[in-house]
Amino acid sequence: MKLTFFGNRSVLIRSAGWDMGILTVILQGGKHYEFYAVPEREFLNFQHVESPGRFFNRSIKNHYNFAEILC
Repeated sequence: MKLTFFGNRSVLIRSAGWDMGILTVILQGGKHYEFYAVPEREFLNFQHVESPGRFFNRSIKNHYNFAEILC
């Protein structure tokens, strides 16, 4: 899986990656989440938005089943 690093573009999201319908999101605070059955198009949109945190909250967070991944 290739990760997209959002750097200074987001105070919420550090990075995200997509592989076969699973979107992995790493928050700036270090928590990891997997979101399931996420279309690739959704991830491609996520990569290119001006505000990744806003997109995450509006389009991903409460729209897909997810699990926190303990590291």
